[in-house]
Amino acid sequence: MSEVAYNTLMKSSIFAAGTMFMSSAEKYYLTAPAHAAPIKSVATQALNKKDWIFFYPKVQKKYLTSEMAHVVTGVVPITQDHNDVLKHVPHYSVSTNAGEGIYFPEYWTHVVYTEPGLNIMTNWRQHSHFMESWNSPHPMSIKMKMAIASSLFNYLVPDGLGNWLKAYSQDLLQKEKSENGWMRKAIADVN
Repeated sequence: MSEVAYNTLMKSSIFAAGTMFMSSAEKYYLTAPAHAAPIKSVATQALNKKDWIFFYPKVQKKYLTSEMAHVVTGVVPITQDHNDVLKHVPHYSVSTNAGEGIYFPEYWTHVVYTEPGLNIMTNWRQHSHFMESWNSPHPMSIKMKMAIASSLFNYLVPDGLGNWLKAYSQDLLQKEKSENGWMRKAIADVN
């Protein structure tokens, strides 16, 4: 990555730096079940390869049932064979190899699979505009709440408090994943 690209990502990233995902698995596996966030992302693959499946928010709303966990949008766990379901849901499949990156907008639901061996990817999360809330797959009442929250957060909340809230929100999300992850993992293991 060029120094200019790196500096641009660092300056525009929501967190002080990107979020690094590092693993060393023995086999190809599901890294992240279907989820989306109200922020833009640039994912840069440093080592090995990841496979991504993306759903446009309007497609998700039409074909899949969404749920909210804090600010993260998820797909209600699918108990059917994922490959059979995907045959009937329009989606994009993309691979990122070492040295490549991918941009995806707010509310684009994605599933991530990781190749075996040492694997390193960094996700550079970017601020979003409150108008992007209208692209979410949620009902209008939730879209309005998200637009108001985004406006307040981006324009009224002091940076220090905003950074604390982001960290706290991330902690809550990780806690929920650890408490409820067993169910999603059980479904993923079957698929």
